[in-house]
Amino acid sequence: MNIPHDISKLTPAEQAALIEQVESRESRESGRVRRKARRFVVQPPRAASLHIDSGQGSRSAVVLMRNLSAWGCSFVHPVFVYPNSRCQIELRAIDGERVLACGVVVRCSLVGGRIHETGMKFDQALDVCGFIAEAAAAHTDDPAWAEGRQILTILKVAIDEADLQAATDAIAKLQRWRSGLQDAA
Repeated sequence: MNIPHDISKLTPAEQAALIEQVESRESRESGRVRRKARRFVVQPPRAASLHIDSGQGSRSAVVLMRNLSAWGCSFVHPVFVYPNSRCQIELRAIDGERVLACGVVVRCSLVGGRIHETGMKFDQALDVCGFIAEAAAAHTDDPAWAEGRQILTILKVAIDEADLQAATDAIAKLQRWRSGLQDAA
């Protein structure tokens, strides 16, 4: 696969193949991995903006999100990033809100060709439920999350049926619900 410098230009099929290549490599590697929080696969893969300060200047890149957890994320892109580099990644929530997460690169490894898989650790925990529908559904034991799951289901159906008004209403409802959770915390 010929990888352009801007991987967001890959077709959805090429993006899926690239992520599959990284996943199969990871499953072959052994070793003990310590994590603070459950990882959620970003499906389908989404582009995000990464801003890197490596100490030798700043640069920006479009990356392809692979997975996300409360304390970090993994992404692929065609540039090596030195571990311990400070960076910020701009994530887009389910409701369209853009959120900037700051952190540090903990690893960067060559997958093949020019493609690197990079792990980033966030400085502060992120509410993954706002970004991954499956994360919201994972709160099945908590009745406070029932309304959020219901709203996400309505949103998914509206998107699947291309019902713009219902999707807009569901996003507004989701924003109000998230605000209520943050107020209660």
